Amino acid sequence: YDGVNGKIRWQHFVLPQGSLGVDLKPLFSPNEQITAYAACWVDSPVEQQVQARFGSNDAGKLWINGVLVKDFDHESWSMVDRDIIPVTLPKGRTPVLAKITNGIGAWSLVLRFTDALGNPVRDLEPIMGAYAHLAAFSADGQHFIHTHPMGPEPQAQSDRGSSPLSFHVNAPVSGSVKFFLQVARDGHTITLPFGQIVAPARTASQHRVTGAPPLHTPSMAR
Repeated sequence: YDGVNGKIRWQHFVLPQGSLGVDLKPLFSPNEQITAYAACWVDSPVEQQVQARFGSNDAGKLWINGVLVKDFDHESWSMVDRDIIPVTLPKGRTPVLAKITNGIGAWSLVLRFTDALGNPVRDLEPIMGAYAHLAAFSADGQHFIHTHPMGPEPQAQSDRGSSPLSFHVNAPVSGSVKFFLQVARDGHTITLPFGQIVAPARTASQHRVTGAPPLHTPSMAR
């Protein structure tokens, strides 16, 4: 049908591999003082109690199986797990619909499902002897780190892991560091890039004053 800036229509969108949410800003023009809808379907092998974990930037509404389960009516960042909503997923395919409005600036949404206790599904497959790999590069390209998640590693290809994943990282330098997280699910390798600002290490005297434990020796390859 006709809208203010032309025809209103659905468009097909595939979430980029490794993405945690949908950035609506580049998908529409104009993209401020505007509203958009996003729809998807969730398949469940059985009826089960789950948590829908939703975040929107700005205001947003969420319908699951035609029922309004969340009405967030003010500005916010689309933080992961901002809103935790207990719902029942029936056996089979369930429609999910989100409405997201934007005033100015960023415009996005995030949505994931967990079990009723907030635990993720155990579906991380072994990849090169671990459930995940984390690599990091310093901004100058002179330092490199590679590590695996803390905890037990897979002993067989049939073993499965789950998030959250915890890593012990000793950055060799402070400043901007580029990270790459790699996992495998359903036979597919997923790589998630992200950046982090690393604060300078405190001195031994600062540790003595605050009572904090001493820093470990950084481990790196160059």
